[in-house]
Amino acid sequence: MTELDFSPTTLIAADRAALGALLAERRKALGITQRDLERVSGVPQGKISRIERGQSYPALVTLTQIVDGLGLTMHLRIAVPPEAPRM
Repeated sequence: MTELDFSPTTLIAADRAALGALLAERRKALGITQRDLERVSGVPQGKISRIERGQSYPALVTLTQIVDGLGLTMHLRIAVPPEAPRM
């Protein structure tokens, strides 16, 4: 029987990898290099590389710079969880 690890660390690593893959796919679809993206976004190429490889999760301001440089839009949703029922 195979066990799956759904610990917060694993989920965060999966999120990093998925985000990095999405950004790399978009960059390549545009036909630009990481250096090109560095020039238009202001984010250092080394940081872009680490993000694309899933080794780093960008700060919101960094992600915004990259997304803008790729001509994408980003939507952030912050939700307040419903209150627990009172007993």
